[in-house]
Amino acid sequence: MKDYSTQFHRDKLKPITDTWPTVRDILGVRGFDAISFVENSFLEMGLALYLPDADTGLYKQDSENGKYHLDRLGVCDEAHRFANEGKADFGGWTNLRITPADFERIISRATGIARNEPDAASIHGNNGYPDELRAAIEAFEAVRADHTLLCGRSPKTVLAEWLEKHKPELSASARDRIATVANWQREGGAPRTPD
Repeated sequence: MKDYSTQFHRDKLKPITDTWPTVRDILGVRGFDAISFVENSFLEMGLALYLPDADTGLYKQDSENGKYHLDRLGVCDEAHRFANEGKADFGGWTNLRITPADFERIISRATGIARNEPDAASIHGNNGYPDELRAAIEAFEAVRADHTLLCGRSPKTVLAEWLEKHKPELSASARDRIATVANWQREGGAPRTPD
């Protein structure tokens, strides 16, 4: 059975190519330097790349081939046009997507470097956030993006199940704390039936 828990609709994600011009402008670097910065940041921060899934039409996390896709993106014709002309039509490469939170992490890293601040990722490790905060963000985004997971169940229960499946390295008490913090339905009781 396929795992659909980390899939998103296209409009919930951002093309990774959108980071290139923003990083270029923040750092004042050439096109290929911006591309290289984005790729290195993506890999060093352990971010997730999402690709369209033919079975569902949603975007699925691609942890196996992410580096391959980034390497191919960095040498494509569109990357050369971006580096040489400052603009490009990225065509099918816009299928390589990241979460808005990961987009902001890359931009924040570039901004920190431009301001000569220490790199948050090197201070905290694991994408710039402490492990439990990062787990809370990932769980919240995954569960909120797929309403079929809820189906009359409380968000806290679904969050706890997602964390147990996707973050088994965390202790049970840590997963419970995270599910409590990430729960957006604090009033308790049985979930409302949709109208």
